Amino acid sequence: MEKDAGANLGILILLSDRSLAEELSLTAAPALPPFEIAIWQDIDELKRISGTAGAAISVFDIAAQAEPDQLNGSKWLRCMIPEIDIVAVIDSESHDSALKALQHGANHFSRRENLSEVLGSVILERARLGKHQRKAASTDYGIYTRSRALLDLIADVCAVAESRCHILFHGPTGAGKELFARTVHKHSNRCHGPFVALNCAAVPAEMIEAELFGFSKGAFTGAMFSNVGLFRTADKGTLFLDEIGDLPLGLQRKLLRVIDTGEVRPVGSNEVIQVDVRVVSATHRDIAQMVLSGNFRDDLFFRIAGAEFSIPPLCDHPEDIPVLANCFLSELSVDDSIQARYFSEQALRFLQQCKWPGNVRELKNFVEYCSAISRSTVIDEVLVNKLFKGEKTYSSLVDVLRTFEFEHLAYLLKLTGGKVEEVSKLIGKSRSSTYRLLSSVGIDPTQYRQ
Repeated sequence: MEKDAGANLGILILLSDRSLAEELSLTAAPALPPFEIAIWQDIDELKRISGTAGAAISVFDIAAQAEPDQLNGSKWLRCMIPEIDIVAVIDSESHDSALKALQHGANHFSRRENLSEVLGSVILERARLGKHQRKAASTDYGIYTRSRALLDLIADVCAVAESRCHILFHGPTGAGKELFARTVHKHSNRCHGPFVALNCAAVPAEMIEAELFGFSKGAFTGAMFSNVGLFRTADKGTLFLDEIGDLPLGLQRKLLRVIDTGEVRPVGSNEVIQVDVRVVSATHRDIAQMVLSGNFRDDLFFRIAGAEFSIPPLCDHPEDIPVLANCFLSELSVDDSIQARYFSEQALRFLQQCKWPGNVRELKNFVEYCSAISRSTVIDEVLVNKLFKGEKTYSSLVDVLRTFEFEHLAYLLKLTGGKVEEVSKLIGKSRSSTYRLLSSVGIDPTQYRQ
């Protein structure tokens, strides 16, 4: 059935063809999990609908000579929602239509008469994977992931966010510790209060106390006015102390007292001010080892670590690199009002084989670089290889391309039922050349014949 675009649903199917919507409503198997249909007429409406609801599946009809809006809409969805399933209705006799569908982001194909059956299997698969796995999780602060471990971490963080305990995040630089801290704030009962952040490593040691607790006019040389400090600014909200492992040892005792009592005394003042602040901390250091070596107070450690979470480096969840890369591109197109771009499959596979010691932050910076340099809608592997200056986990680019070639050929054989002649037309090679190519990557086409 058709839906109100603002409704909250499980599986949402996007269609631009009203007749297809009517057919699906009549022919869908009753045993399927619940789904709803949203019909869009132009790109602006598609953006509005997909922005207010969790779009899971899109269907467009190449067999009916799809309008430019349908094709552009499909490419836009693949760019903006990388995890979406896109079903192309194609003419089984036309190899050009299948190739066109691939170029516009389709990952499922069906003839019109079989659409209900194909769509049913896609719906069942998405329902089987469950709601956390169906989509790349995205919080309001940009945590994009398909990783099972990270999805579980997000769920645990959101659960603890509802409590009153202070939280400590461990993780390497650039892994997204502040994004998790903002997620804690968003999901807590303090969400309507302020979120205030301080990087302890970025403030001179002699100034951190005044920055945190405030100061009165004339408290020290240069104090021409009074300042309330970050604890008072964060009252009834959350204070995020990034790189708390860099906090001077002498200040740790004062921080502990404020956390314990909720009382702040500004520098140069005898006034005691009551505050209600939740402290979320983060560090890339081994705080437990610092406690043993005497560089961090054990009582402060136990206080700030009411709950502890470790955020993994990007190398531990490389499956998220394609999601992150295209999502960052999408954000750029919205923020900078530039043409929407996306990475080719080859480029994404190349990025997955690169080392990212700076983690998500480094990847995001590289994506911005690619977007600034590229003059095409599609950022291909040639440009990515040219711009990337770091190390790769694969021994050579040949290994990356060979892996992609194998998986792409296997996918086309599955699509065509193992018919090499049809695969050769899809890739623009002769039948004999296709057989040689299949042999070179170790694929036996007879295993795909139906």
